[in-house]
Amino acid sequence: MKIYQKLIAAKSKFPDIVKNVSGFGYKYANLSQVIEAISEPLWNEKLDFYQTVKEGKMQTGVIDCETGDKIELVEFEVVSATIAKSTDIQALGGGITYIRRYSLMLAFGL
Repeated sequence: MKIYQKLIAAKSKFPDIVKNVSGFGYKYANLSQVIEAISEPLWNEKLDFYQTVKEGKMQTGVIDCETGDKIELVEFEVVSATIAKSTDIQALGGGITYIRRYSLMLAFGL
């Protein structure tokens, strides 16, 4: 089976994600919830996701663990104006977590 077929099969098994974290005036699913939702369906198809930072951009994609084939699904700028001006490492970490969570949700249609 080709990587695209495996990805479609995995996506059909993604559960609904419950937004159960409150903060910033709204509810959302945190990064660990998103990873938990996608991991088993991907692994069942011998797929895994990756997130790498290259030249200031986070790339999110999927890799076929049997063939080594990759698909880059989403690319985001890592450093926003707000994060770039911050000297607070916690704020920087929060910004990166936010980008990781949203890039996974966008890449996998959640």
